[in-house]
Amino acid sequence: MRRLTLNIISLLLAGSAGAATLEWWGLVSFRQRYEESREYIDFTISDTTKWGKVRFTDNNNRTRLGYQIGFKTDIRDNLTAGLTLRSGLLPGVIGSVMWQDINDRTGLMPGLQEAYLDWKTPYAEFFAGKYPQSGTAMWDLYAAPMGIDAERQDNPTDGIFNDRLAALSGARVLVPAGALTLRGTYHTDFVGGKQRHWEESSLEDQITPQLDQKVFLLGGAIDISALAGERLPGALSGLKLTLDGDYGLAYRVGYFQRAGDDSLYADENLWGLNLNVGLPHVDLTAGYGYNWRDSVFKSDFLDMTLAGEVAGFRITGRWQHNKQEHEFGIYKGHEALRSAYHIYLNKTVWNLDLQPRYIYFVTEVDDRKTKSTERMELTATVRF
Repeated sequence: MRRLTLNIISLLLAGSAGAATLEWWGLVSFRQRYEESREYIDFTISDTTKWGKVRFTDNNNRTRLGYQIGFKTDIRDNLTAGLTLRSGLLPGVIGSVMWQDINDRTGLMPGLQEAYLDWKTPYAEFFAGKYPQSGTAMWDLYAAPMGIDAERQDNPTDGIFNDRLAALSGARVLVPAGALTLRGTYHTDFVGGKQRHWEESSLEDQITPQLDQKVFLLGGAIDISALAGERLPGALSGLKLTLDGDYGLAYRVGYFQRAGDDSLYADENLWGLNLNVGLPHVDLTAGYGYNWRDSVFKSDFLDMTLAGEVAGFRITGRWQHNKQEHEFGIYKGHEALRSAYHIYLNKTVWNLDLQPRYIYFVTEVDDRKTKSTERMELTATVRF
């Protein structure tokens, strides 16, 4: 993997030698974390306003490190190539998050986050490869049950989007139409498969499918503030208001499906909406995602963030809520509610970004079992 990574960087730099521009950037981030979790359980609860007795308490301290470095170059006037590497993405790294324990030799090796082509034409823009995708509640839901690790599986409220999926793999087309931009997206998580056909034989074809997950989506983004134009009152002259969404159908083959089956589930729906409101010193983001898998589960996820500048500090508050109803196996009929409350404070001192954070997680299962977690951490990041 180390040799492959070096070869990719060398090819990109060599290909950009005659290019007009080469942009590169990076960051190194250090994080100190303290976390305390309590599990409450009491099968004789009569008062549902209480969680019962504490069954056990876990606490841990972690010193973590993460980094990212990216390149982007114009190959032609309308063709750009990009590549991004970061820690925490090698196969077998538990959690696949950027921040790894500081003594984790495997997790701190560079992994490929993005490698893509961006082709601009007068009528549309095309992305192909492993291309960038901003985090949304919908993609959090899609990525959550991919078997990240036992502790965080099926829990989109713990972590952020880039810790889960990093980028999309496949292709995307963007078609601008004034204030509206239409988009079509194809994403797959595993690619492969083979077929053997026996000539002049009664033997059946041997098919080995390896395409485990794929999704096709149609969507778009509309710049509402651009439509309003000069009709906005003076107090809202700097307002930026956008609304976007996607609707798609996901297909999941699974490792143990019979050859020829195209989905582990009879049906699946995936869609989401995002609202972004920006003023000179305040930003509000609200996202909603919905994922239903026939006879497996129904899940929705609300993610709201409010951030503002106060006396040279940036203060961010975030609330996330997930409701998941199980329809399969031993968890059939059970409902899990997951909530997370975040408070971040950012201050840049001599080009070093300091961010103390407090996060409180609560998971409730059928009003019978509850787990709460308090997380306090300090992150120091330098960007270049």
